Amino acid sequence: MNWEGIAAIGEFVSAGAVVASLIYVGVQIRQSVRISRAEAQRASSDQYTKLSLRRSDSPELRSLWTRAMTGARLGDLTADEKIIMGIELQALFNNISMDFNNNEMGLAHNAHWLAISNMVKMFVAHPLIRDWWATIPNGVGFHLSFFNWIDTLVLDNEPMLEKDS
Repeated sequence: MNWEGIAAIGEFVSAGAVVASLIYVGVQIRQSVRISRAEAQRASSDQYTKLSLRRSDSPELRSLWTRAMTGARLGDLTADEKIIMGIELQALFNNISMDFNNNEMGLAHNAHWLAISNMVKMFVAHPLIRDWWATIPNGVGFHLSFFNWIDTLVLDNEPMLEKDS
């Protein structure tokens, strides 16, 4: 065997090693993306669970949320209740904003994002939540694209009927 034959074999082996390395890197990147998506979904679920548990542990929060989900308006609440509900809604919408951003970055599973966006559509139909959202000046505290998305949902979705006076 001559040197040219040995060189050709060496080049072939090198090319095979490069292809194998690229396949390995591709598999690793795909696995990393899956892990990132799973971690983002787990973090999101953990936050919603914490909010739900806080509501279930507090009679005052349960009462406020019941009123909010049954047609109360922000104006129906006392000053202290408005503050408490404002904190609750800010925490909820911060979580929703995180999910929105994860979806924008491709980190949200489609089914997870669909469930979250449907939940948001349901929430923004409630008069109290619509009232609260209207108090957020120019999206302060939220990314502009998230703020615009919520504004669009508020405008596009019919409000729930207000409770009977």
